[in-house]
Amino acid sequence: MQICQEPLVIPGDVYEKREIPSDVALVTPLVVRVIEKLVEKGFLSEAQRMKTQLCLDEAVTNGVIHGNDSDFSKLVTVSLFEDEKSWGIVVSDEGDGFSLRDLSEEPSSMADDGLWNENGRGLPLLALYMDEVTYYDGGSSLLMRQYFKS
Repeated sequence: MQICQEPLVIPGDVYEKREIPSDVALVTPLVVRVIEKLVEKGFLSEAQRMKTQLCLDEAVTNGVIHGNDSDFSKLVTVSLFEDEKSWGIVVSDEGDGFSLRDLSEEPSSMADDGLWNENGRGLPLLALYMDEVTYYDGGSSLLMRQYFKS
């Protein structure tokens, strides 16, 4: 995982884009619709569906809570893209982003069964389940990508 200061350029064609105000009650309906689109495109097996749904839920929830401070006037945007070698999801919020130093000050969620905790498990899960995880715009845009297996 890396955090880049430069603006995000989506690597491929965006075929779906959705936005929600920053309210955690709106996260699950958005995640369900986005996962349905990925299934329709044939990108997800059943095992991948559950993992991707978990990653997307964590990413959108982080955008709502940490990125936008649950400010209903701020939006979280989810875009789906594909290119010749991969498909991916971009989650963007209107926050100021974060730094790797901010993360190093948090206790590790990978230790002591941390993946079972309700908080602090998002970034380790993304790194575990996605082929690529890169933050842009100083941390306010997340690109998650899966490469097609040949």
